[in-house]
Amino acid sequence: MLLTKTNTLDSVSIYLNEYQLSFYYAESYFLYKNHLNYLISRLNKYKSYQENTERKKYFNLLNDAYSQNAKNVNKIVSTLKSNVSITAYENLKVNSTNNTQTTLKDFIYLRRDWCFLPEAEEQLKTTIDPIKQELSKIKFENNNSLFLGCGVGRIAFEFENVYKKIYATDKSFSMIWHLQKLLNGELINFYNPHEKNTHRLENVAQKYIAEIPKEKLNKVKNKFEAFVSDVLDLPFENKSVNAIFSIYFTDVIALKLWFQQINDKLSDNGLFIHFGPLDYFFSDEREMLTAEEFRQFFESKGYTTLVDKIVETPHLEDSNSISYKVYRNWFFIAQKNKKEDIEVNDDTVLSIKEPISYERKGVIKDGIKENEVNLKLPNGNFSGADSVIQILKLVDGKNTFKEILIKLKKNGFVINDSDEIKNLLIDFLKQEIVTAN
Repeated sequence: MLLTKTNTLDSVSIYLNEYQLSFYYAESYFLYKNHLNYLISRLNKYKSYQENTERKKYFNLLNDAYSQNAKNVNKIVSTLKSNVSITAYENLKVNSTNNTQTTLKDFIYLRRDWCFLPEAEEQLKTTIDPIKQELSKIKFENNNSLFLGCGVGRIAFEFENVYKKIYATDKSFSMIWHLQKLLNGELINFYNPHEKNTHRLENVAQKYIAEIPKEKLNKVKNKFEAFVSDVLDLPFENKSVNAIFSIYFTDVIALKLWFQQINDKLSDNGLFIHFGPLDYFFSDEREMLTAEEFRQFFESKGYTTLVDKIVETPHLEDSNSISYKVYRNWFFIAQKNKKEDIEVNDDTVLSIKEPISYERKGVIKDGIKENEVNLKLPNGNFSGADSVIQILKLVDGKNTFKEILIKLKKNGFVINDSDEIKNLLIDFLKQEIVTAN
């Protein structure tokens, strides 16, 4: 079901093509190296402040926290370094905004997911339980599921009793690196430092140990797989995934960019499950859909809405901080309707759904004009499309398929196999480029 692996780095499976991989390593190294530099700058700052005897304990605590986290990030940087191409690194297009302090959120999610703290377990429970309750009311295939933007994996992990196979993916190398360490039975030591919003000194820099208990690991043996991939190019065969979960992920990338991928990968009657706020981490307001618009988009693509409600949860609450967020999450489940087999017979009348653009380019060579025709379709350009355009010009909402064939012959079109033209039109019907009247 999964396509061939592109690469494995320090036990992390990475499903990216070779071209993507080179820049992925370079970009990841750049981001984590910058984050490491940020941690080091904080350490140097706190060391200089330790001369302040009145707050020496406070700065000692922060120094211990950032030192441990820096060691962890340095392991990631060292792992990536040997795979970075100088050419790819020099050609990186990076955001000039200094946001290195927010690059690595792993420690926040490790605390929530794998330290089994009361407030963290409460968020997980109020997220997972409503989804499981609604799924219990729905008839669906449970062979497998895919969790997009899985982070360090706890939410995906908790569906081991619902699906026979769970795939968890994230584009963040560090998230999957940490998750894989835990899946390998390792412990991860880290801190979540709080310079502000704390009650006592003991809340400033709490040390944590993340681990997956052996009894939990035994439950998912051979049925849980985590890997790096890009939501814009998911490494699955078409119609091979029974459910795709987007929990706190949907608003990371504009829907129109990734919808076709999940639509292609979902099996007939497969489920798409969204849970989270529509917070939108991009700047184009044109793509910041309301929940209603989001639902209507899915319905326009042949999905049936099964769940549409709001569920309130605390978000990443930390008992060491005197503040935390509360999310009103939109919970949405849509089922992909199975399309009936599409047929074209002699009496079928076809229409073009939306105007289709094409361009004809010509060059003069030895007195001969040679034309290249490009057809612009929703899923990309189709070059050498002169014959296709001749066919589409006859798709006018009046001609039957039989009449199209007759007119093509009169126009000098050589037809050796009418099934070839029929299959082309069926493909256009499936892509919703043309419709059958």
